[in-house]
Amino acid sequence: MRLGLSALTFFLARAWWRGTVGVLEVALLAAISALCFLPVLRWFRGGMLHLPLGEGFAAMHLVYYVLPCLGIQEGLADYSASLRIKALMGVALYLAGFLGVYLFVVERKRTLVSEKSMLRREVNLAAVWIMFWSWVVLIVGLQFGLIPNFGSARNVFQSFLGAMGGVSVVCLFYRNGRGQLGYLEQTLAFVGLVVGVAASFVSGFLVGGAYVMGASLLAYTLGRKRVPVFALVFCVLLLGFLHLGKADYRTAARSEATGYTEAPTSFTAAYSLWFRVSWLALTESSTESSDRLAILERTSLIQLLAQAMETIPDKEPFLRGETYFMIPELLVPRVFWPDKPRGTRPTELLGIHLGIQSEEGSDTTGISVGAPAEGWMNFGWLGLAGAGVFLGAFFGFPASFSRQFEPQKVGWLVSSIFFVMCVDLEHSIPEMFCSSLQAWGVGLVVLLAISSLPARKPKPRTGWRQPIPAAPRSLP
Repeated sequence: MRLGLSALTFFLARAWWRGTVGVLEVALLAAISALCFLPVLRWFRGGMLHLPLGEGFAAMHLVYYVLPCLGIQEGLADYSASLRIKALMGVALYLAGFLGVYLFVVERKRTLVSEKSMLRREVNLAAVWIMFWSWVVLIVGLQFGLIPNFGSARNVFQSFLGAMGGVSVVCLFYRNGRGQLGYLEQTLAFVGLVVGVAASFVSGFLVGGAYVMGASLLAYTLGRKRVPVFALVFCVLLLGFLHLGKADYRTAARSEATGYTEAPTSFTAAYSLWFRVSWLALTESSTESSDRLAILERTSLIQLLAQAMETIPDKEPFLRGETYFMIPELLVPRVFWPDKPRGTRPTELLGIHLGIQSEEGSDTTGISVGAPAEGWMNFGWLGLAGAGVFLGAFFGFPASFSRQFEPQKVGWLVSSIFFVMCVDLEHSIPEMFCSSLQAWGVGLVVLLAISSLPARKPKPRTGWRQPIPAAPRSLP
């Protein structure tokens, strides 16, 4: 952590020395960096007593909102310094609202769950292994066409797979961090994780696999009480590299009949294609900016917030909560509404309203703008603060639940399902809320089905029913 803080300070000073950012921008970037970094440090030094959902969410803003400003990327350099300062002030307001609510919810002493709650049931280790390998087999079978795609119930089935994989991985890798798995068990867990994540990525979407990968790192950290630095760096670099060629891979592997990305015949064919297009995107000197964006540019949202502030309300009107009003229809399972519109409608509406995407292009690709830009496009400064407050409560309550349980309890494990959203800042709030709620419901059903009540310790007998001890014998 000290190394990361020192590196960030160095790059801030370097950007100021080169004249790419002014003094006020440096001060705002330093304040935002503190809001991103200090909660993680506080959680780490406090003994890691809860799942760091909000801490991880805040830390990811370094990648999406701070680092892109240090080199002033091509898209961001087109905006004036005053507009960049305005955007940074918006990010600071959003994070301040988020952390204020999140820390209030997490740190309060009130117990939210009764002693008789079903969330206190314990998950059996044998059931966890069955669930883990069931996830591996099902995800491989689904991606390579060995089992049906379930038609309109595909999203529900994928939520079920995500919950099952994430929960079982958390259980196993927490025990691994505690040293409770033997050598053979560690090998089986690692091999299953690699195969499951690789099969998940074959779909062309990184979110599901990244969630399981991040859940394993988090669980191991909580068990070992130490961050696996090399594994973390490797995973970040791998995700960044795959992200570069994600769009081209989806286009090359998309099925015209189903509209979904269809996996090639094998892992070798799939990743040969994906690595090739990612490498071309990284090294190609094309004139199209979308083809030559570097890793940090692909994970930058600050310029989209600046564009939203420049466009709205001067050129386009506020949306007045139009994306948030989509939440009720997104909550309806597709099983009950086969013709339900796509779950990415909020993102598509934001991109079209901002002018960065056409209605025709939204049929194949979505351009995410992030929750701060969405808040601004709906209600301006009030929307920025409100988005932060809502997400603070959204991550605060499951983190608070995890504080009251041990990792083998249903309440702790079902809270870990929210980890999928704390590492992905590109989703709109309606998509984040609805997909997490759906996964939480499916995960809760699965966990309750494989759990049991913990054995109760016998209570000491008290009152008049307590036997009176015999008087000691006296020696003759």
